[in-house]
Amino acid sequence: MTTAQADLAERLAKLALFADVPKHELEELAAHCEEARFGEGEFVVRQGDQGHALYVILEGEVGVVIDDVERATLSIGGFFGEVALLLDESGIADIVTRTPLHCIVIPADEVEDFLITNPRVMLNMLRTEARRVRTATEWHN
Repeated sequence: MTTAQADLAERLAKLALFADVPKHELEELAAHCEEARFGEGEFVVRQGDQGHALYVILEGEVGVVIDDVERATLSIGGFFGEVALLLDESGIADIVTRTPLHCIVIPADEVEDFLITNPRVMLNMLRTEARRVRTATEWHN
């Protein structure tokens, strides 16, 4: 394991999504992921694109834009790309950076095994999805 991967595993451990994951499993995940950086105002994901990764925000903020309307803002610890990835469908939103963004990119072929091995992460994601549905429902009314 490289120093960069160990540092990334430590950063992930501080995020609520990964709070219950043992250190060695975060190190294994870090070994299979990449870090990505985007400038302010850049598209990270485009609505209609095929999902190929799960993105977890380490620094920065993004807007979730559906049909040219910003529906949500995500910041440190937030994640996106999961709907297209898990359903193997096209993305449902544009993800646009609001500030410079630093994120981890978990490749599609790593996500399912990681979630099955770490049911607490899957539960945390499910809770987040439930909050998003509730918020979307409230927004729509």
